[in-house]
Amino acid sequence: MFKNFLTTLFGLNVYFYGVFLVLCLFIFLFLYWRGIRKTSYSEERLLDTLFVAGLFGLFFGRLLFFMLNPDYFSESVLRFFLLFSFPGVAEFGFWSGFFLSYFIYSRRQKNKFRSLIEILALPVLSTRFLFSVSSLISQRNWGSAIFTLQMGLFLGFYFLFMRLVKKGRAQSTNLVYLLFTALLSSSFIIDFFNTSRLYFFGQRILSVEQALNGLSLLVLFCVLLINFLRGRKAQKKSS
Repeated sequence: MFKNFLTTLFGLNVYFYGVFLVLCLFIFLFLYWRGIRKTSYSEERLLDTLFVAGLFGLFFGRLLFFMLNPDYFSESVLRFFLLFSFPGVAEFGFWSGFFLSYFIYSRRQKNKFRSLIEILALPVLSTRFLFSVSSLISQRNWGSAIFTLQMGLFLGFYFLFMRLVKKGRAQSTNLVYLLFTALLSSSFIIDFFNTSRLYFFGQRILSVEQALNGLSLLVLFCVLLINFLRGRKAQKKSS
């Protein structure tokens, strides 16, 4: 049986989940910082942007959770602000707010949104894989196993894709699609194993968040298809 409690340090209880989250945070920041170093962007500005994006994501994630679970906040609306006492953040809302803040920053600074997201690809995929491993260790169920397998595959796809970029067989701008596909598809599938699902329009198949992830995946696929057809058309004209 898995024990979350590890030890007591300086009078404070140390838990496995807490240690793993701190480890993931340090790895994320290190990979993010290293990614910035490879570009001409300001480290200070992008680190500030990351902090603001995290706050944006937390707010939107909490807001969507509030909208999907009104009974949870029925006793008092103030529960919305008591995140530690009444936890709950919708993942789709978090990533929506997170990337929205990056898009706003790119527009204000006249930077390419894709180039900013490229910096995030490895940190997000790596830490998400590590988080899936921690879930597998602690929960040991089919949901966490499939989640770990998914993120391991996407992380492998990332390194394979980067090798193709170095050989000139792929463009780094397509990392945006890889990252968004990894986030949306993993969230879509893992929700089937969620015991507290809020179903979409009363049916018993898809949850609300799954419907949002599925719709976003469909839009992403359409964008990929349009770009692919445009590229084929441009190749025909040049030849």
